[in-house]
Amino acid sequence: MEASNPGSAFSAVPLDGPRSLFGESPFFDPRDGSIIHVDTLGQIIQHRPDGSWIIWETQEDISFAIPSVLGGFLVGLAERGICRFKPDDNSFEPLDTALPAGHQSNDATLDAIGRVIFGTRSQDKRAFDGTLIVHDAQGSRIVADGFGLINGLAVDAAAGRLWVADTHPDIQKVWTYEYDLATGALGARHLIFDFHERRGRPDGAALDADGNLWLAEIGGSALVCLSPEGPVLQDITLPVSMPTKPCFDGRGRLVVTTASRGIDLAQEQAAGHLLSLDIAGTPITAIAAV
Repeated sequence: MEASNPGSAFSAVPLDGPRSLFGESPFFDPRDGSIIHVDTLGQIIQHRPDGSWIIWETQEDISFAIPSVLGGFLVGLAERGICRFKPDDNSFEPLDTALPAGHQSNDATLDAIGRVIFGTRSQDKRAFDGTLIVHDAQGSRIVADGFGLINGLAVDAAAGRLWVADTHPDIQKVWTYEYDLATGALGARHLIFDFHERRGRPDGAALDADGNLWLAEIGGSALVCLSPEGPVLQDITLPVSMPTKPCFDGRGRLVVTTASRGIDLAQEQAAGHLLSLDIAGTPITAIAAV
């Protein structure tokens, strides 16, 4: 695939719904076809296929909300850690995970069998001791460490590959790990792309059916498609400066969460809204198996 001119083939359409201060972590929910995402400052938002939405307040910062086979959602909270959220009674049940003391969760993804993989970051932003955790029915374990700010998580089960990005200004790199779907174990790490020469930094990501990574470039007003071999296949200009994470919506489009905190909304009217682009792909159809 040839690299396209920025913004030449795609337009981003803001969806109706609440404006998030810091929208993040969209997931397709195969149970009802909705998109679940969060405002990291304390909300879980469900965008339904009919265009309606519902909001649940968390009363603390949140990093992700993932549909769970046990009902409700698996969520990452700043103070209570990883919890099971039950919308019926608005309750949060803390779970026992390998989350290190003084850390909170950040980006998360699922593999093809519902194993949850999430990153942690230290509350001391100068530390490079962020961890990568695998959580499944066998328990919770740290499989890699030494990160600044983990993002860009996506599993390519067919290729035996886990994508990982580090958004920290001093790192700004994208790697792949060899990944064993049967065990959740990691193998060798390979550098794919360095963002230091670009305007923004690598943030959240989604994987397409060809094994390419669609990555939000936060601070760079862009959505970038990377191949596992490293070249930029697509470089799409977005109407917001702070895109955070894309996901495929199950209806032939790619949706992207965005942030509005600190943004001049007169200049960026779409900031904080979900953006929809006409980019076909296969959504994650697994749900958390825990």
